[in-house]
Amino acid sequence: MKSIVQNINKTLLEKFPLIWNTGLLWMLLITALVHVIFFILGINVFRQPELLQEYYAYEIYVHNGILLFSVVCSVLIIVVWLILLFRHNSFKNYYPTGGWQLFVSFCIYCLLFLLSTTFYTSYAFGYKAYLNKKYPDPKLNAQINTGNLAAAFLSFNPGDYSIDKRKYPAPFDTLYCETKEEQIDFSKPYLQRFNDEYQFYTVVKKLIPNSDHKTLNNAYINSIYQENVSDSLTSFAYRGDVVDVSAMANTELSYYNYSHILFDKYYEGRYYSEPVYSGGYLRKDSVAIAMNREAHSLLERNDVNEFKQLLASFLDIAAELNIRTNLTVDTWLPLINRNNFTVEKFIENSKMLIDTTGRRLEAVELVEPAVDDVTFSVETDTVRNTPENRSKQQQFYRERKTNFYFDAEGLETAFQNIDRIKSYDHWSVLFHFQYWLAFGLSIVLFAFRTSGLSPLLFSIITGIVISILLTLSIIGSNISSELTISYIVFAVGTAILLMPLLFLQQVRKNIQAVFINITLAGIVPYIFLILLIINLHQERYYQQVLGDLYYQKKPDLILELLRGYLSYILLACGFIFVLLYTAVIRKWKALPEG
Repeated sequence: MKSIVQNINKTLLEKFPLIWNTGLLWMLLITALVHVIFFILGINVFRQPELLQEYYAYEIYVHNGILLFSVVCSVLIIVVWLILLFRHNSFKNYYPTGGWQLFVSFCIYCLLFLLSTTFYTSYAFGYKAYLNKKYPDPKLNAQINTGNLAAAFLSFNPGDYSIDKRKYPAPFDTLYCETKEEQIDFSKPYLQRFNDEYQFYTVVKKLIPNSDHKTLNNAYINSIYQENVSDSLTSFAYRGDVVDVSAMANTELSYYNYSHILFDKYYEGRYYSEPVYSGGYLRKDSVAIAMNREAHSLLERNDVNEFKQLLASFLDIAAELNIRTNLTVDTWLPLINRNNFTVEKFIENSKMLIDTTGRRLEAVELVEPAVDDVTFSVETDTVRNTPENRSKQQQFYRERKTNFYFDAEGLETAFQNIDRIKSYDHWSVLFHFQYWLAFGLSIVLFAFRTSGLSPLLFSIITGIVISILLTLSIIGSNISSELTISYIVFAVGTAILLMPLLFLQQVRKNIQAVFINITLAGIVPYIFLILLIINLHQERYYQQVLGDLYYQKKPDLILELLRGYLSYILLACGFIFVLLYTAVIRKWKALPEG
């Protein structure tokens, strides 16, 4: 094996000296092997599906120590590589080295740093690939749809089955149900159950331009919900006339009233319609109507085999994800009153301990829920909201509560984690940090390889001193204008950039090395500063021209236009500058010492 390695190194030295000098071949092989190992580890992590019930499972490489292990591997590999790399430096020892060779060596440094610091991303790609294969979008969406329909019969909360939740059929899809006792007109028809009152109203909508601030502010008074129709219009909904629905429905808890969506995407409304705000809460009536319609159709068909199939499919999904439950089809189906579909039995939504970081811990024994755990009524203390009525309501729930349980929270978290992991874009999130880290480390290594350790250390110290002096000067001069500060920094940066270009032979070689290194490290921030100055000028110009209409009619500024590509453009500019600047570096190296 040793002879094979020596023969390969000899061939590389004779035919590809740059690859031999940088250790590119062996580094590629080693990092590729480590990446494969991390990828395999990632593929196998979620073969224990209960891990998907953990909060933030999409960042499991942070919680299970893989990120730290990845950092340790990166440090070890980079240190060994640098030790071998520092044994020989053809440029430092005045071997013939062209500008193109210098640039290619810089690119190799950047590539190897990138490969050596991204092992944890291969781990993340591994479990993402596993979940993409095991839960393709059609399967996941079908499971969520099945779960949301079957959840109609997970009778956790009486409030999900009250008459105010009915959205189907007509006219319930267009009515608004008032449940706040202080807002109900008791002189007109209303429904009552224990200490809960329900009064249905028609809905009147009014469109108001967003530019009419006075009218807009007044419109919030007495509105029941608001909806953004466009960037310029907001729709406000108000209660209209009272509608008597007593001939169409009663106040019994009924599966016909169920319109709740139990399984929703993490922080977003993938399974809902566009959000509408009502008293600070999201209203998603269009999807609630669709849910109510689907449940209504199932109840109307009242096919026992269809019920069994739905419940069995749902429990199969739960079993696949190791969800905690003691329900079976045979024990669940009898809980559903298929004669009139009133809700007569309640199931426990099993609780899990949560620690301070939001992670789920071991399951706790099921206990009788406190009164506040179940939503019954408003808190207004009136004749109707009496202790007797509250006691009857609580007794109604306790008499019908069973010993069956289902960890709906665990299933919802699993669905959310699967969806988030599958849709998580590691390239746009992690690689932006990773390739800039690799670029920065490559600049430092390149500066060390071209100038040596002492100039590099002096460059770092000089850069810190210049930054401190600039900051103190700006603060001492009481300068607050962003544009003025930008021009001061631009002037200093330009002076540093021009020093090696205009006065290469007039200034001592070791001092020029400091300017060259600072230029290499600061060229990308310098280019960004130029774009920022242009952006500030554009902003001032449009503020003067448009005045009060600036925020409504201003066009996109340069940083807004480049927003999605700015990072890539700056990175490309950095590489191009290094390529062009190698000519200056070679001229500096050719200067006599002293």
